[in-house]
Amino acid sequence: MSTNRTIALIYSEKDDAQIEGGVKGWVTNFHKFLSTLMYQITRENPEIKLINESEFSAPDLDNYSVILAVLTPNLAREKVVIKGLDSHGKKLKSQNKLIADGVARIFKVLKRPFDPDEHLPELEDLLTYDFYLVDPLTGDPQEFTRFFGSDAERSYWMKLVDMAYDINHVLHAKELSEGEGAYATIPREKTVYLASTGVDMVIQRDIIKRELIRHGYKVLPDHSLPKEAKALDRMVRDDLDRCRLSIHLVGEDYGYKPRGSELSVVDIQNRVASDHT
Repeated sequence: MSTNRTIALIYSEKDDAQIEGGVKGWVTNFHKFLSTLMYQITRENPEIKLINESEFSAPDLDNYSVILAVLTPNLAREKVVIKGLDSHGKKLKSQNKLIADGVARIFKVLKRPFDPDEHLPELEDLLTYDFYLVDPLTGDPQEFTRFFGSDAERSYWMKLVDMAYDINHVLHAKELSEGEGAYATIPREKTVYLASTGVDMVIQRDIIKRELIRHGYKVLPDHSLPKEAKALDRMVRDDLDRCRLSIHLVGEDYGYKPRGSELSVVDIQNRVASDHT
């Protein structure tokens, strides 16, 4: 893997179509805003290279310290790109380099709801960065076409700031295996389970997570939750064993039901935590 600080932003050209009112495309805006934030955070100018499906080359992925993939149905149809990303993730895992001091080197970016796991099974454990709103009353997703205003400031920009800090963390992480580094050595006394929530509490959860990390806590889960009930139950128990405290935010949204359960993911986490000793 390259030791420079170059970032690849992989996307489908169809996802960068001009937005209403002549505004530049979603990916173009994302690239511009992220580049600005990275400079403000680091006072450096790490290169963020835009790579669409026609420019993609799987062997070139080794040249990047961080890979951002805007995952959509459009990109999922690009088999060469998807196969290249999945194979690269598999190779990094075999070398114990996929995780850099607690943060993955491959970032799964969602501009609207989409489940990429069936397309990228080697990356299914990685958290997604969700850059969209979900109406808590109707459940309808809302893709951002306006990037300024109260909704954007609370959701889009807060998530973008979190991502920029995570990218910076990876760029400056030493070459360590997954079991080493500052993140891995945070003790159980400073590890907190912050339960996954319904859509109406996502912003509040992100705020709490940011504050915990800022004060030196490790926050779990640091991986995506399984979509099958038994696997979810087992993973939540394993994570709780590593924690001193768990926090559960309960709102009006019930949350999704994993396969094999009549309970939602919110209820399952609450039940497992209440039974945990």
